[in-house]
Amino acid sequence: MSLPRSALVLPRWFLPVFVVLYVLSHLLGLGVMEYRGEEARRVLVSLEMLLSGQYLQPTISGWPYYNKPPLYNWLLAAWMEVVGSGSRFWLRLPSLFALGGLGWLTYLIARRELGRDIAVVATLMVLTGAELYFYGSLLALEMDIVYALVVFGQWIVFYTGWRRNLPLLAFAGSYLLMAAGFMMKGLPSLVFQALTLPAWLWTAGQWRWLWRWEHLAGLAIGLVASFGYFFWLHLQGGEAGLYLLNLLEESSKKSAGEGSFGKIVIQIFTFPVKGIQLLAPWIIALFFISWRGSWKWFRETPLLRFFAVVFAVNILIYWISPGTRCRYLYMFLPLMATGLAAAWSHAGKMHRNWVMGLALGMVSLRLAYSVFLLPVQQKNLTNQHAYKAWADTLETYTALGALAYTGTPDTLFVNPQIGPLRLANDTILTPPKVPHLTLLEITRRRGKVLRFDTIASTASTWLLSNDSTLCRRTPLTRFPTFDDRYLFLCKKY
Repeated sequence: MSLPRSALVLPRWFLPVFVVLYVLSHLLGLGVMEYRGEEARRVLVSLEMLLSGQYLQPTISGWPYYNKPPLYNWLLAAWMEVVGSGSRFWLRLPSLFALGGLGWLTYLIARRELGRDIAVVATLMVLTGAELYFYGSLLALEMDIVYALVVFGQWIVFYTGWRRNLPLLAFAGSYLLMAAGFMMKGLPSLVFQALTLPAWLWTAGQWRWLWRWEHLAGLAIGLVASFGYFFWLHLQGGEAGLYLLNLLEESSKKSAGEGSFGKIVIQIFTFPVKGIQLLAPWIIALFFISWRGSWKWFRETPLLRFFAVVFAVNILIYWISPGTRCRYLYMFLPLMATGLAAAWSHAGKMHRNWVMGLALGMVSLRLAYSVFLLPVQQKNLTNQHAYKAWADTLETYTALGALAYTGTPDTLFVNPQIGPLRLANDTILTPPKVPHLTLLEITRRRGKVLRFDTIASTASTWLLSNDSTLCRRTPLTRFPTFDDRYLFLCKKY
């Protein structure tokens, strides 16, 4: 069924001006803010790979890091080698490429199926949605933007193969991207694939595709690509089983199974606010939409129906999980934006003044934010400045002399569950919990991994430890870490 559209005639100057201002709005603020959230940890793991030459097993302070698979860190380490820089600007740049890719992929699929007008507006919504534009792109090293592109690509490749009756493309391509997502973030990509394929093929009346040899071949490719690394790690003597269990633990502790009934109820009622954050200010288009008669053409338009099914079967997990954050939902933004743009166009009220005003208004705000507010925010990042100051203090005392990082390791409990079923009870020993920005600064300045050992090296002059009793002399200083604990710096003898 052809989709009714409003004619959106934009001036020729609009898109070139928008693109230039949009790129500037990102680049002007890209390297201003210090690492926040998980950014420092992502860089630290990648830097340790480069310094140690150990790419098989991710590490922090030389100890295995089991919270995330290594693909993103491999990519980041390779990028650091290519650009020859570890600056915040250069390291955040690939995520902006991914954001551009997310917008471009949205435009391509929407233009092919729905027409240029809807494609342009949907792309503008993706690129300037408030949450991603003003928050996610500033914490660009969090991996969520790159991961969103991989997951959205996973869905689009499957849809394209199905639409063109190319089952090998649909299954092999989507399973390969599923494996890439799994090797970045773990379990969610497997769940997306397990929910999306059966739901869509059942909706389309083609559930027998699941028994075709192309699906079995794609499944085999996906499983080998997903778990081949862990088999290789096992052959090399690594703790592959414990690694997989901890990835399951990381996913399950953010799910509904780990939340109290009260938290789940609050999550159910507050979750729509996250959707508003993602689509603001474009959510205002809802006021121009009349749903009378719209459901029929929505159901009869394959791409919109596919997006609706994908959204419905996958969003529920996040809707009832108290640990959900807005950045976990970036892959749903193109689905929501395309549906909203199509409905707005169908209503015949997609006026160019609204589209241009919202797009240029957001870009102008982001430019002002990058130029005037980001430097102020940077000055007020009290914790980050303190973390770097601790690294300064340590190097002032030690003058980059031989330093032993030692003490008592922390114990993490690994007991993942699916619903009421506990799958395992195990433990992981890790170095003391220390701000990753501090460790990153120390590692950068020394040019080698600050390895944690339970027994101090006899060649070291200085001792950095979470156990003050290991200091034979009175500690020169102490650094607060977390949970009212400290690291103590002292001379070994």
